[in-house]
Amino acid sequence: MKAVRAGCAKPALFYNHGNLLRDAGRLTEAIASYDMALRLDPAYPEALRAGGLVLSDLGHHASALEFFDEALRLRPSFIEVLIDRGNLLQNLDRPLEALASYDTALAKEPGRADILNNRGSALLVLGRLPEADRDFAKALRIQPRFPQAWSNRGNLFLKLQQPEAALAAFEKAMTLRPQYLEALCGRAVALKYLGRFEEALEGFDAALACDPSSAHANNNNPTSPTGSDFCDFRGV
Repeated sequence: MKAVRAGCAKPALFYNHGNLLRDAGRLTEAIASYDMALRLDPAYPEALRAGGLVLSDLGHHASALEFFDEALRLRPSFIEVLIDRGNLLQNLDRPLEALASYDTALAKEPGRADILNNRGSALLVLGRLPEADRDFAKALRIQPRFPQAWSNRGNLFLKLQQPEAALAAFEKAMTLRPQYLEALCGRAVALKYLGRFEEALEGFDAALACDPSSAHANNNNPTSPTGSDFCDFRGV
């Protein structure tokens, strides 16, 4: 603060300090540091993006969207903010708005597997299954070792009532990321659909061992007549 009073503080100093605080999990202090960077330079897209990410982590979703929108006003081609904005909207169950952000990002960088995967997950939630399938397939052609895309494609196959194909996709995701909770849950759901109930139960137990608070694993118990067949559709 002495540097601010002396007039020699640089916005980048507070931005970088905020990044360190965020990495350390000190989110409230991080947002204060980003705010100081933005007081010194309101037209600082990187600080707006970082502030938006922290606000999202803190649950201040409306403010996070405002930060992302301002960053995009200053730099319309800021791809990472378009992706962040889409991810936040998807987490808020606003898949149509998320899709618009992903479409804009993909128009600027059509060969990015992560954008294709995220766009596919939004299409999946919207029930636009053939389009989702094309996006996941294209993402995997570009980046075959992409566990999120394999897991999301497994969810697509579950929606299409193709449990054998879903099982293969989830198992591929798990070879790339063995402790992948969503893939563990999806694999267990596929086994449940195939009538392999003991294996499904073992799969849910494995998911609970990874995360005892997992709503998917608790709600998908194959012995429960009220269990849901929901698994997360995750972007990156």
